[in-house]
Amino acid sequence: MQNLRKSAKSAESLTFCRAGARRAGLIVLLFGLVCGMMAVDMAKGKVMNDEQLLQRIVCDPKVMTGKPVIRGTRLTVDFILNLLAHGMTDEEIRAEYPGLTKEDIQACLLFATKTLKDTDFMPLAV
Repeated sequence: MQNLRKSAKSAESLTFCRAGARRAGLIVLLFGLVCGMMAVDMAKGKVMNDEQLLQRIVCDPKVMTGKPVIRGTRLTVDFILNLLAHGMTDEEIRAEYPGLTKEDIQACLLFATKTLKDTDFMPLAV
């Protein structure tokens, strides 16, 4: 697999990372729906769309074996989602990892939501 260039579109990153993120679980979908599809970039005071948020998530085979991570970090999307699923708030996560922003955490939720969007769930027993 070729490395994703920094200028690669997030849609390519989403496709590249889709297989690894499928394990996130249904709870992630709920978080994503609560999060909504838009976020406010607090530093710039403007609304961020899905494309801008997803650009914060990258996949590089040389970083964390190609798992989706927050750009510029080694923090995987599934790690952040696991922290949220176990009750940490975004404020607590940002206090633990000062380089993260609220938008980074929202990008993780949106990434998981987009990844699960096309997944079909079928019951094992009726």
